[in-house]
Amino acid sequence: MPYWKIPAPIVLRVTGPHAVRYANARLTNDIVKLEVGSGCLAAALTPQGKTEGFFSVFKVEPETLLLFCDGGDHEKVTLAFKRYLVADKVEVIDESDDWVCFHATAFPGRERSRQITSSAIAWPRKRWKEPGFDVYERKDTVAVSGSKSKEKMLSDEEAKLARIQAGVPSFPENLNEERLFIEANLREAVSDTKGCYTGQEVVERIASRGKTPRILVVGFIEGTGSPELGAAVKSAEGVEVGEVIEVAVDVQKERSYVFISLKNSNEVLGLALNVNRKTLKLLTT
Repeated sequence: MPYWKIPAPIVLRVTGPHAVRYANARLTNDIVKLEVGSGCLAAALTPQGKTEGFFSVFKVEPETLLLFCDGGDHEKVTLAFKRYLVADKVEVIDESDDWVCFHATAFPGRERSRQITSSAIAWPRKRWKEPGFDVYERKDTVAVSGSKSKEKMLSDEEAKLARIQAGVPSFPENLNEERLFIEANLREAVSDTKGCYTGQEVVERIASRGKTPRILVVGFIEGTGSPELGAAVKSAEGVEVGEVIEVAVDVQKERSYVFISLKNSNEVLGLALNVNRKTLKLLTT
């Protein structure tokens, strides 16, 4: 079974008497409810509800969290998380150079089970259609590596294709400061019952209305020649209803898979759509 090495993860160790409280006020999920040895997905939002970071959050000790972000601008993501630190007794330590991070549907020498320690984590996360685990290990104890494993390591492009085919949005490609986090429908990363967090007002207001102005959806286009980022998605009548925000090409099938930001209405979802006059077929994921 294949695996993928996450190329440039951002890893933050958040520790101190107020670490959990601060993270709870900064992130979308209920960090206070995490028990030692458990984790969740959570986003750091702007006050306007747009995404500044998307993290796997793990509680490794009563006053210590480990945050893993797939990528993005390292300094910008770190500063965004720390933005509201004032008098809190919290230390944020950048450990990005100390960890190696993988996603795998199977991995050598390890049972398919959850594990969280201060130096090794295995936790289920949907990235592709096949069930899989994220595996995080400190480099001085790493057990999974391309040089030792007989399994196939996917390239970044192959991993992206598998992710888009599965309809899984990613930071910063789809989740970023250009669009509302809630457009991605990642409800497992948002708590509806916790106290206030940055961006909550926007998230709750839109949730109360029942839908976002736009949504992220996946489609594919047959034939050679992939669309460019920003290409318009149009109806048969030529009305622009969305745009392409990410592209991956399946060379064998001569098919381009695309993430698109689309106007959120049943009417638009029922239209015949095209990109550069090529038929766009939406996927149900």
